[in-house]
Amino acid sequence: VLHERHRGIVTGCLGESGGRKTLTTGDNKVYYLGDNGSSLPPGERVKVKSHRSGTAAEHTLAVDDVLKDYGRCPAAGG
Repeated sequence: VLHERHRGIVTGCLGESGGRKTLTTGDNKVYYLGDNGSSLPPGERVKVKSHRSGTAAEHTLAVDDVLKDYGRCPAAGG
């Protein structure tokens, strides 16, 4: 399971969009990461403990803790 809705735990691949860090889950939901996610490296697959911040329409997460770094995200289509 790539996206655990309980207790604010989300797993996905880190990226960037419009100069902002993003986290894309296995079901292709994209969350913007708040300023506290800025140190996370793009291209990594991570499990984070987080809480929602900002407006509901923006899907922004504030990262409380990185629970696990799984290494590089798998290549698309492979």
